[in-house]
Amino acid sequence: MSKNSTTLPQQMATLGIANFKAFGPHLQNIPLRPITLIFGPNSSGKSSLLHFLLWMKDVINQGRLDVVYPSASGHAVDLGGFKQIRHGTDAGTELKSSLELEIKTASQQVFHVKALSVFATCQPPTDYARRLGALVRERFEESRSRNTLEKMLQNITLLEEQVIRYAFKKLLSEEYGESALHLRLNDCFESTEQHMRSISDLRKVASPKLNGIVKRNFDLFSAEFLSDDDSAGATLRETAPLDLSETELVLELQSLASAVFDELNHHPETRAEGKPSLVRFELRDSEKVILTAAREGGKERRFVVETLDFEWLASFSYSKPDAAQVALWKASFESCVGSLVFDETGSWLPKGLPMQESPAESLRIDTTLIELAREIEGTPEAPGLLAYCDKAARARYGEMSYLAPIRVIPPRRINVAELPDQHDAFGWHAWRRLYEDTDLRCRVSNWLQHGKMSPGYEIEIDHHVNWSRAKEMFAAEFGKMNAKFWRDVDSTKQLDNNGDELGRFRADFAWNPDSYLNTDAMVQEALKVVSESVVSQANATIFLRDLRSLKEVSSRDIGVGVSQLVPVLVRAMDAKNEIIAIEQPEIHLHPWLQAELGDEFIKSAMTRGNSFVLETHSEHLILRILRRIRETDNHTLAADLAPIRPADVAVLFIEPGENGSKVMELPVTKDGDFDKPWPGGFFTERGAELF
Repeated sequence: MSKNSTTLPQQMATLGIANFKAFGPHLQNIPLRPITLIFGPNSSGKSSLLHFLLWMKDVINQGRLDVVYPSASGHAVDLGGFKQIRHGTDAGTELKSSLELEIKTASQQVFHVKALSVFATCQPPTDYARRLGALVRERFEESRSRNTLEKMLQNITLLEEQVIRYAFKKLLSEEYGESALHLRLNDCFESTEQHMRSISDLRKVASPKLNGIVKRNFDLFSAEFLSDDDSAGATLRETAPLDLSETELVLELQSLASAVFDELNHHPETRAEGKPSLVRFELRDSEKVILTAAREGGKERRFVVETLDFEWLASFSYSKPDAAQVALWKASFESCVGSLVFDETGSWLPKGLPMQESPAESLRIDTTLIELAREIEGTPEAPGLLAYCDKAARARYGEMSYLAPIRVIPPRRINVAELPDQHDAFGWHAWRRLYEDTDLRCRVSNWLQHGKMSPGYEIEIDHHVNWSRAKEMFAAEFGKMNAKFWRDVDSTKQLDNNGDELGRFRADFAWNPDSYLNTDAMVQEALKVVSESVVSQANATIFLRDLRSLKEVSSRDIGVGVSQLVPVLVRAMDAKNEIIAIEQPEIHLHPWLQAELGDEFIKSAMTRGNSFVLETHSEHLILRILRRIRETDNHTLAADLAPIRPADVAVLFIEPGENGSKVMELPVTKDGDFDKPWPGGFFTERGAELF
């Protein structure tokens, strides 16, 4: 779709998902609307869709593919890493995601594109023996450049550890994962509760010469520190010949490294896969391919532009190159196939320095190709196509919050100082926001008092104040103000006694001070100072009051439904222009309250720009939304309610299939009904029980 095409509403988009958790290899389109409702039987894949959103947030914002705990959920969701989120057990399975993006350029152009990213595990190379030897030699030569051979031999234990850790970090960190490899190597070098043979045991078998040098230096060390006669140490030093050449030392280090490698292979308790990475990327404008790039196989592992629509890029470009320049781009690209190379990346699109040396050393990358690369990737001064894509993705999908299916059940009084500063999946931060924002607290309290909950509950704040301390502070503050007043009076009298001319007011002030002494104002000012000092977040508590009994109550007194409801209300009333994913917003709520939540979601989505993705089993919630669609269409909607139309709602039904979960969209009509029959096995239960 070009810049002249009809612009979609910003909140409307479609995600593509394939080979993610419950979803199989077929790329399925998931519409995102201001309100997206996800239904389906248990274990059908509903949570997988929310987890995909959580994962994509970290992929876009942080470039993380191997996500265990998503940043938006904390420890409420455990994805288990790339191996766990990938559908099935085949290590070669490719996970796919597509995003619809609205790109707004600096020249106020608007483009709508779809970006497809393909991720997979990059398998580690298999030529371990050759690479291990090269890495050992590389680290040895680096150490040799800084130290003499004699010094290296005298510190052989340190040298062998540096060489082996360096070699294996380079060789196996992708296969094991850096943390797991670090722990495994520690078993050899440091651990007291070893699961593997120690480095000294391995040295005895694999490298007797190294073992002899270590033993000799250990004896020398012991003699120097334990002997009263230093001549003993001198004798040992004289009889400790350097009996290894550099070549022999490298071979011995290689033998020891190979023994460690065998030990790692023979004890694969923490063996992991290779590192997940972006392997293909495609950018489309409608059905037209703009750009494709892919990771080349082999050892170089380069990420190369394969196809490019030069005319489209010219229309996107701020400089608006003419036909002749476009032709030069094309000719240069075709003559240097494989020369547009991106840096290694784990993100969702190619990024980094776009130009690297061509694989053919004699091939020259001319200035035309460099200009083309800048149009694609951009420069710090002028963003390119991919930089705009990244910005659009962060704006659309980067702002996301999540509420877990079971929110916190707080105590009777909640200590504000102990609440988190940032939004959390369990809803603790919602109570902090109620403390911080008086208007928000009033709106939530009003909601908890209307309709069938009346007279309902009030959210209140209290501060634990040390009244003895407050009294002392008040006396001190009032005393300071009173003393200052009388000092001013004395100062004014002194001026008059010195014969200085005083104005009428100041003279009156000096000789009739009682008429100007405003003790009430002093008291108020002193109270304000004391209040600001002793009333703070550190001693604040927040709690619920039952307006029927006027008692403080906890969620355990009144049922846990209110505790589950409050974080949902706070997100709906407080968030702005966010994607808000909630699992089971209706949990523990009366059917009437479930329906009332529908109105709050509509209001938040249509007036605050939020997009709700709700995994739910609530028939009452969806019936309320369908009713408001019908009332909007026939103009019977109450004046205080936000209008909503079929295009603002997506109802998705997810069910398991042979090749993974399938997503079925149930279009909504303007009269608040469905355009196709509801799949069996959900709302039909009510009819089965009644009839």
